[in-house]
Amino acid sequence: MISRSTRIVLKVGAGLIFVLVGVMLAAHIMVSRQDHQLIRQQLALRMQALTGLELQIRGPLELPYALRPTFVFHDIVLRNPAVSGPEPLLEADELRIIFAAASLLKGEVLVYESSLSGIHLNLVVDEDGRANWLTGMPASGTTVPGQIAIHSIELDDLSLSYRNLQTRDMFDGYIDRLDVKAPIFQDRIRIDLLTGHNDVAIAVRGHLGSMEDILAGNAFPIDLSLDIEDVDVDVAGRIERIEMGEIGGFSLRLEADGGNLSHLGSLFGLTIPETNNFSIAATLSIVEEEISASDISAEIAWQDSEIKFVGEISDIDDLAGLNLVVEAVGGDLSDFSLLLGVPSPIQTDSYRMSGKIQGDWPSFAISEAQVNLSRDGETLTGTGRIADIATFDNIDVALDVRGGNLRDLSEFVGETLPQTRSFQLSGTLRGSWPTLSASRAKASLIRKDIAVELNGSVGNLQDLTLVDIDVAVSGLDLSQVPELSEYELPVTDHFEFEGNLTGPVSRLSVNDMQLLVERGQHRVTLSGDMANAAEFDGIDWQLSAAGADLSELNASIGLNFPPTQSYRLTANLAGSAESLNAQDIELEGIAPGVRLELAGRIGRVADLHDMDLTVLIAAEDLTSLSAYLGWDLLKLEAFEISGHLFGSAPDLNLNDFTFRSGNSLVLGSVGLRTGERLSVVGAVSSGVLDLRPYLLAVQQDAVGDVQIASDRVFSDDPFDLTALDAFDMRLTLDDLELLSSGGNLIVKKATIELQEGSLTIEPLQLARNETTVAGHFQLDRQTSPEFIADLTIENIDLGIFLQDIRAREIYEGRFDLALDLWSRGNSVREVMANLNGQLSAFVSAARIPQVSIPLTKTGIIFDVLPWLQRREDVIVNCAISHMQAANGIVDINLLYLDSAQMTMVGGGTIDLRAEQLDLRLSPRPKRRKILAHNIDVILRGPFIDPQKSNVGAGKSIATDYGKYALLGPLGLLVPTSKAKKHPCVGSLQEFRQQQAAE
Repeated sequence: MISRSTRIVLKVGAGLIFVLVGVMLAAHIMVSRQDHQLIRQQLALRMQALTGLELQIRGPLELPYALRPTFVFHDIVLRNPAVSGPEPLLEADELRIIFAAASLLKGEVLVYESSLSGIHLNLVVDEDGRANWLTGMPASGTTVPGQIAIHSIELDDLSLSYRNLQTRDMFDGYIDRLDVKAPIFQDRIRIDLLTGHNDVAIAVRGHLGSMEDILAGNAFPIDLSLDIEDVDVDVAGRIERIEMGEIGGFSLRLEADGGNLSHLGSLFGLTIPETNNFSIAATLSIVEEEISASDISAEIAWQDSEIKFVGEISDIDDLAGLNLVVEAVGGDLSDFSLLLGVPSPIQTDSYRMSGKIQGDWPSFAISEAQVNLSRDGETLTGTGRIADIATFDNIDVALDVRGGNLRDLSEFVGETLPQTRSFQLSGTLRGSWPTLSASRAKASLIRKDIAVELNGSVGNLQDLTLVDIDVAVSGLDLSQVPELSEYELPVTDHFEFEGNLTGPVSRLSVNDMQLLVERGQHRVTLSGDMANAAEFDGIDWQLSAAGADLSELNASIGLNFPPTQSYRLTANLAGSAESLNAQDIELEGIAPGVRLELAGRIGRVADLHDMDLTVLIAAEDLTSLSAYLGWDLLKLEAFEISGHLFGSAPDLNLNDFTFRSGNSLVLGSVGLRTGERLSVVGAVSSGVLDLRPYLLAVQQDAVGDVQIASDRVFSDDPFDLTALDAFDMRLTLDDLELLSSGGNLIVKKATIELQEGSLTIEPLQLARNETTVAGHFQLDRQTSPEFIADLTIENIDLGIFLQDIRAREIYEGRFDLALDLWSRGNSVREVMANLNGQLSAFVSAARIPQVSIPLTKTGIIFDVLPWLQRREDVIVNCAISHMQAANGIVDINLLYLDSAQMTMVGGGTIDLRAEQLDLRLSPRPKRRKILAHNIDVILRGPFIDPQKSNVGAGKSIATDYGKYALLGPLGLLVPTSKAKKHPCVGSLQEFRQQQAAE
């Protein structure tokens, strides 16, 4: 059962419904009775009055039932009569208008709500710059009967086309829905817009000024919020005017924030990098067609980087009038390539950059800049300013770079940098790119056991001119730093270098240089200047070197020094590497048994040109030089050579040299030609040379070395003539006194020539007391050794000579000797087997002590001469001989001996090849009691053991030999008819008479 109160409510509700339905019917009847053409005219006239635009309603009119009077117009067209063109400003399929019924009864048109659908908006700016949507007419420009007001406009399905025939700009878009509401009697429009572009949804909400002001181009306020994907944009401010289709002025505060900034790029068809989040705020205004931004505040985060900037921009279109404070911080600096779309800068682990940007793009200035970069333990810190970033003009930046391996920075400087264990670089860069200067520059590099310190400035970094840098380098092994020089550096234990580098790098000079190099016990120091380090020119150095064994340095510097015990060298070096000269040289070297001293200058060190040196060489004995000359030398007493060495290699001269050794003192001059083969040309002007130690050493060496077979006399051992191959020589001797016991030998004149291993002595003039030697000697080694001797020796004191070499008395007396011999062979046996020539000798007043009589071991002399007593000395009154040799066969033409005990004549042959004798001797004793021994003796057989046989005395032997006699002091044999009176002539005649008596 329905209660009374419920019934009352139902009755009231039904009454209201009936009233509303009645009102609707009444309204429909009233509207239907209105003049429809009047409504069309009112709308067209009011549109014309408000905007200056021409409204055409070309379709039918519908009157649907509604609470308020409603008109539905079809096929709507809106044109601007001031602008010609085939296309209208607006076309719509349907226009729905809801009127206020009471206003219609009063003759007023009050549009409560309106909507357009199926809209195409065609915005065109013609070639004269006139926009088809603007007429410039004020709202009160036209008077029409009645009033019209619009409360709300809804636009659905709107397509938009924009064409600017002046700028050729085009744009097409769409709007899904647009709500514009203007409450009656208020001058504001509320907008609720949903649209999209390039597949990006856009929602716009907010308020604008009045429609009349907007369409008339008058100033109006704006307060809008835009949602673009996840980007929120708030715009608030005022549009000042719209002229000729362009916004002539505005002042807007723009605030935008969101996540991915790339969504805005999609909206405008641009490629904008993705961001994590961003926030941008600025006040935009336009003055004289230039859009400016002030009170800018922005934060953008992407990847692990973030950039912030505040300030203002006077002209956004041209990015002119920049005045921004920027700060960027993050991890990898190459992330900027994603944000800015530029080639990737360097990669970093972290970075922080800040500064003030002022000026016009792209030639803006950066001031108060601070940069901090870090990567793999390497850091870069920079502060300063750049007046023009586009041209890098007027740079003033302080940099500090430090880290581990300097080579990691090669890719940034375009040069291969050296490897380091740690480095630190700092300095101030000033100037304009690329002609920058570096001041207060410092560099510290550490590599293994090497440290480098640089301190100074470079006036022009592009071509490295105006360099002024103090350098300090220290370390262990210099060969581990090949970057220091194009030359191969030696191995060292320690080195230090200090100097000041000035000038352009192509002609860098080194001033106040101090170089110390140590290797083992060796120490080298250099100090001074060098005008051109690139070409090693303009050198002015003081050199000091000292150490022990020079040969230890051979492997390091590529030379072949001999072993030494110590050395010391000082010199002043000047010139260039190719023509370096050395002044004030002082060299002292001590090797085992040898001391060398040099003092003077060398005009050009590289090829030893223009030398002027005093030389002193002292040795304990001759063998001390064997290791340096490569020859096997004999052991002699200590000697010293000094002189004046001058000239240019390979031609050197040792003038005024002095040779001292024991009792020897020799003066002379020598010319030296060095090179692949040493050549010596010199002369001994005077002096005394003690031969006794040398002859004794030769004898001891010969006795120790020669090995003779037990059945041979001549050795088969080959001659060691290698010393003759070591150098060439031409030496002239004048008045050289050779010391020996009992009398000295004077070399009156001799020229010794050694050429490619062949030896020639011609002329040869010697004198000793009353002894003279004249002739020549030759040793030719072009093929096998050939010996030629042509000597005349007068008044030889053979005993003294033999005593010199054997150190005991074995002969007393004098003889004359003439020989003209030649042979060939590489041993004594070969020389004897090939002997040719002749030999003549004469002996007088000689004595052979019994202790030294040869062949005593065999006893053969006593077998041949039984009247000799074994304890008696052999007294020789005179002796003569003449022999001729042909290919090793010696014919004895004459052999005569007159002694105190006997006279003897003999002849025969000696076969030097087979070492065989075939002699017939006719000895005759002078003691009458032993006349029974007047027999001839035949000696045949080998030299070491000849066989003796006795035969009867022959009468013909005296006839054969009797026709010869001696001629004068030369001892040459001539026929008796030509001989002068000679001591042996009488003895020979007496011997003939005795033989005839037999």
